[in-house]
Amino acid sequence: MAPFAFHTTSTSPARPARDRERAKTAWTTAKTGLANAEVALTAAEKDAAELTPLAAQLKKASDDAAKQVNEAKKKAGEAKKKADEAMKKGAAKDEVDELKRLADEAQRATQAIQAKTDDVRKRAARANNVKKVLEIAKAAVATARELEADARKRLPDSR
Repeated sequence: MAPFAFHTTSTSPARPARDRERAKTAWTTAKTGLANAEVALTAAEKDAAELTPLAAQLKKASDDAAKQVNEAKKKAGEAKKKADEAMKKGAAKDEVDELKRLADEAQRATQAIQAKTDDVRKRAARANNVKKVLEIAKAAVATARELEADARKRLPDSR
């Protein structure tokens, strides 16, 4: 026998015990994965039931919110432009300051409108994605079930 040859087979009694332990660990892991996938599927089904009927309504609300934001941005831009033009023309300092104040107010109003509409946009996006999320969750559960069944078959007790 060569000095560095390794045996690839073992006849030690520890191997069946180690194989049993590995099979049990694999099955436990697969069972946990299945449970987690089923929880995710339940959550996706709940979201789908809640958001699917609201998808069109949320889309319209999101579009309306986007219009409001765009109008507010336009007003803020116009106010800033007026203030810049007045300053270039050499208008009175009080008039320029007033126009700048109005531009700042318009900018703050735009930010406030954006903050209010963020929730609507997020819900609309979630409603649009709910079908895809549900499909992914169903596929994950199916895969987890297969893995769990395969792991269960490898348990010595199931033979």
